Amino acid sequence: MSDYKEMLLTACIVIVAYFAWDLLKDLPFFYITQSAIPLCMTGLCNGLSDVITALIVYMTYINVTGIKNAFDAPVAAGLKGAAVGAAISAITTLLNILFGFIRITGIDVSKLYLLPSIVIRMLFTGITEETIYRALPINALAPYIGVDAIVILSSFVFGYVHSGYSLFYGMTAFLTGILLGYGLIKNNLYWAIGLHSTFNTVETSFYTLAEYKVTNKTMAGERKTPDDDGLTSAFVTSIFLALQSMNYI
Repeated sequence: MSDYKEMLLTACIVIVAYFAWDLLKDLPFFYITQSAIPLCMTGLCNGLSDVITALIVYMTYINVTGIKNAFDAPVAAGLKGAAVGAAISAITTLLNILFGFIRITGIDVSKLYLLPSIVIRMLFTGITEETIYRALPINALAPYIGVDAIVILSSFVFGYVHSGYSLFYGMTAFLTGILLGYGLIKNNLYWAIGLHSTFNTVETSFYTLAEYKVTNKTMAGERKTPDDDGLTSAFVTSIFLALQSMNYI
């Protein structure tokens, strides 16, 4: 079989794997995720369903195709990625406050009990999305279309999926996808999971606990959800992309 036909076949399998995950992700715990169980009300049940389905789809894919398992890598790299993700989110939030894009009016300590579930839920999200949007397509298609092309393509898909919240959120997701894609290649999958998880954790925790008013929706995000990013996050992520290109992170 020619390389061209192998590429098309591989691309089709990757697309089928993605849609298989998207269609099946709610099935393993459907009745639980739709229930009024307190833990499920925090989104943990949905997150657990998503991550289990993603891992099943991914492990099935690598066993069928024989590509390298991206999870067979040093876990410690996740700590470095986590530090980068926390820094991006913290700097973004700080700039939004300093420039007045968000006005903080108080802290709702009654929601502190949500922090453990936020941490776990964001870890589930990091594992799920890095497995489906990065590890699977990059490892499968990079040999055929090149690293740069597949990183950009997978980032575009990632941005498009997140653009349902807002255009600016989709833009941030696209840029973050590039950072994560090259980070996965340069470091490993755990680095990308660490960055993704802490980025979401810091941001979601802050906007869950903070009582605030958004004064600039373009820069700070409309905040229809706690992690609905605006252009400040895109700006900070771009800086970290530049640092990555210079091999500082």
